[in-house]
Amino acid sequence: SSDQSQEILARMAELDTRIRLSFQENSGIPVTANRMIEQSKGKYISLMDHDDMKLPSCIETQVHYLESHPACVAVGALSRTINERGQITKRRKKLNYRLQPTSRRLPNFSSFPPEIPSITNPSALIRADAMRQVGCYRENLIYAHDFDLWFRLSELGEIHQINEELI
Repeated sequence: SSDQSQEILARMAELDTRIRLSFQENSGIPVTANRMIEQSKGKYISLMDHDDMKLPSCIETQVHYLESHPACVAVGALSRTINERGQITKRRKKLNYRLQPTSRRLPNFSSFPPEIPSITNPSALIRADAMRQVGCYRENLIYAHDFDLWFRLSELGEIHQINEELI
């Protein structure tokens, strides 16, 4: 960043020992995400972009879900888009999301192109061991690195979506 972000974050880290700072040149999302995953110590990984916000119950809901669904390696949630005033500007309106509390995101490897069991990247909570087992993000994929990840994770286990707006 060219603003005062580093100084602000350094002050925050002095007040909160849970914050660990790491600065680097912009290397793109896959490289940066892999570096953060390498440094992480938790059981789960949650990846956020700079313009995303999780609702207060999001991670708790997803952790509970993963704990009660051992075959699931990643769980996502529905999102809504808001403007700078916090007003909702876009929602998913698919009827099956409204009728089911959750849905399995199934791959179809026999179709061309294959159907990838995608979930919204910033809504995802991923088991750290599964993330590392598939080798995290492929750093040579500047675009669609998340779709590639869902594809590879779906070979290890199930990908689910909580059909509730949590992000």
